Amino acid sequence: MKWLGIGVLSLWWALCGQAAASQAPAVWLDQARQAIGGQAWSRIGTQSYHYTYQHTDDADSGEGSGLIDFSGGRFAARIVFNPVSVYAYGMDGHVAWSEDLDILSVRAAAADRSELYRQSYGYWFAHGRLAKAVLLGQHRYAGRRYQVISVTPRDGQPFDFWINTANQRVERRAERIDGVDTIIDYANFRRVGKVWLPFEERRSRDGAGHAALVRLHHVAVNVPLPPADLATPEPKRIGGFAGPGAALTIPFEDCENHICVPVMLNGAGPFRFVLDTGARNVMASHVFKQLQLTAKGNVMVAGMGPGADQGIATEVVRTSLGGLSLDRQDFVVLSVLDQIGVDGMLGYEWFARCPILIDYAAHRLTLYEPEAFHYTGSAPATPLYFDRRSARVDGVLDGIPGRFGIDTGSYVSLTLSKAFIDQFSLMQKYAAKVDGNIMILGAGGTTELATAHGSLFQLAGVDVAQPALELSLDARGVVGGANFAGNIGSGLMKQLKILLDYRHRQVYMERNN
Repeated sequence: MKWLGIGVLSLWWALCGQAAASQAPAVWLDQARQAIGGQAWSRIGTQSYHYTYQHTDDADSGEGSGLIDFSGGRFAARIVFNPVSVYAYGMDGHVAWSEDLDILSVRAAAADRSELYRQSYGYWFAHGRLAKAVLLGQHRYAGRRYQVISVTPRDGQPFDFWINTANQRVERRAERIDGVDTIIDYANFRRVGKVWLPFEERRSRDGAGHAALVRLHHVAVNVPLPPADLATPEPKRIGGFAGPGAALTIPFEDCENHICVPVMLNGAGPFRFVLDTGARNVMASHVFKQLQLTAKGNVMVAGMGPGADQGIATEVVRTSLGGLSLDRQDFVVLSVLDQIGVDGMLGYEWFARCPILIDYAAHRLTLYEPEAFHYTGSAPATPLYFDRRSARVDGVLDGIPGRFGIDTGSYVSLTLSKAFIDQFSLMQKYAAKVDGNIMILGAGGTTELATAHGSLFQLAGVDVAQPALELSLDARGVVGGANFAGNIGSGLMKQLKILLDYRHRQVYMERNN
């Protein structure tokens, strides 16, 4: 979740060589600044804030906070969705960073302060610099009339301001971010010191209605900001690699089409864990009790089933896999794992930190030291796409293209989503058979399936003939989603050798022997 923001006005009419006709945008922009505090913005150097966030599409909600150093071009923000789901992001003046499940991503950002403009409504009024403004004309929205201006800052990407003609405030901003049209509607303006700020923001993407609601409940300006609070965090790395370019191979057990590996927790074990690309750190209730861990709160977990299960959040000081280790890892405790007969699951936290090769035929995993990793095999690089933490790849099933999840935690073959099935009438196409005894058990309950066989499944340069198909009969749960075609499980992937490189968003696949 990113905020869209606005900043300081450079006097448009002071720019050399502008004709009288070009002064119209400057008049509107100056009025917009005056409407929320005018010159008082030139004396604003910092801002701190607290807010609540509600994602209306899937009921995700959280509590957030942030700090902004306008003059230094720095900010840091953090949102807590639950005890084991925290997202943080920021910019230290040189690089932009984000941290999800303690996995740090960093990119250069010294020349582009777009994130600062997006982060705070006030940045444009406090320190923004104008390069170009174009009057786009008047538009109506929600019964109000707006003057729309295209603004290009000197140090950021262009965006459109919608200025309410009745009160001269900027109450809407439109921008294309990562190829997606994004709109922020601002409301509930309140006075903070000598300036005014919106305490409510509603975000829309691709014209699909308001997808997120942000409500501020505390804002302060010109407060001291500790430098450490604005610094880029130190990344948590996997320990145990021999050095740059090193790799470690670990045998695994095929346990009912799952990849089972021995895992040590706080020096105890080994425990039998499933390596699951579709999951995160999870443990069974009996392991939580055996290790006498401390509960940090409750968490609702969705999965293959149509509902959600309540789990317990906890922390493990050290998690070890084949001589490699991760420290201070959050885990979710789920009682459903006691029914499945495994001790837990490892997933995103490991795949996101290092490339992992799964060799099903040899029953081996190879984990690569990430900083010096370079793929040297013959398989083509195929893009990985992510829906939050779930990896997906484009494939074609009997001539029908779709985006499929890679899920080593699924013991079945190719599970098609209800939306994909209905869109292409696949129950009829494949004459699928419904058997009430065929179900998937997972977080959120069970999902009933129909079965069939396809002719050809193509993905990542590999052809799989006569793939077994499972057709979901439930519109809820992971395989009920409308935004992807289905899930590729271990039943199909056992025919392949797969290298997953989450850091570079690539996957390499080839047929095994």
